[in-house]
Amino acid sequence: MNNFEKNTSQFCLGISKPLNILDKNTLQLINYSLEKNFYVHTSLSYPVNFFFIKYFLTKKKRNRINFICKILADTEENFKKSIHLTLKKFGIKKIHIVQLINLPISGEGLRNNMNLDNNEFFKIITLIDNYKKKGIIDKVYLQILSTDSLEFCKLFIKCLDGFAFYANLKEIQIKKEVFELIKDKNIPSIILSVFGNPDINKIEKNLHIDAFKFSQSFFSKNTIAVGRTLKISRLKEIINIESSNKENFSPSFTETDEKQDTAHNFYRRYKVTTFIYIIIFMTKCLVKRIITNKILNYFKKQNLF
Repeated sequence: MNNFEKNTSQFCLGISKPLNILDKNTLQLINYSLEKNFYVHTSLSYPVNFFFIKYFLTKKKRNRINFICKILADTEENFKKSIHLTLKKFGIKKIHIVQLINLPISGEGLRNNMNLDNNEFFKIITLIDNYKKKGIIDKVYLQILSTDSLEFCKLFIKCLDGFAFYANLKEIQIKKEVFELIKDKNIPSIILSVFGNPDINKIEKNLHIDAFKFSQSFFSKNTIAVGRTLKISRLKEIINIESSNKENFSPSFTETDEKQDTAHNFYRRYKVTTFIYIIIFMTKCLVKRIITNKILNYFKKQNLF
């Protein structure tokens, strides 16, 4: 038996870039992800995609998708607003995993135990419990940063369901002691950008396979790997991965200058998707489709296919 078989649903398709909504391959990618029960990672702050999900997929299909969505948590008001906007704009009834991208922090320095607004955070936790009871959300993970201390991360173990952070074959963007906490406590995790950001001319042939193996063997048992791809063949290969005890991963622990996102930036990116923006984007997709068809027809006439 394939030892990774039980983990095939632990892959998550990332759709941060605008999808070509007139490309049949895109629909096949979404349908395949549905068929194999993959998660789909997205956000209101990603242009066009919530429009694509709502109006190009049937209600039945989009409500079958296991969504992981970025949500604000800097205030109770923004948490509530970003939850309800996400449900409305994607046309869905539930968010399976909420990824909290920020916290109520006073000041602009590093997040720590002292500058967390406990009263505001308690209000958010109360809302989370309420939404879970109503079936609006299933789980809530906190996105942790490379600068977050061990003591700070420990604050959230009991009140949240897991952590989300950036990691790939080369580096893990959290502190080593936080990583050891995750392993020791078997804390469920979401690995963001598990494929990394390889140079387009230097993509390793089996990167997606090695990256998924890395996510399923190097972290806690319940780890979801988020990877962005437009090639359905890569998803099919991930399904057929076989485990190996010979894997030897040695990523470094890297600290970056990344700070938690702000509500201002989140809403600014969300508001990019105006009616005019959608029309322009769809026109570009249509032109690309027409040009591609003309090129294919030309080569067919030349008997090159």
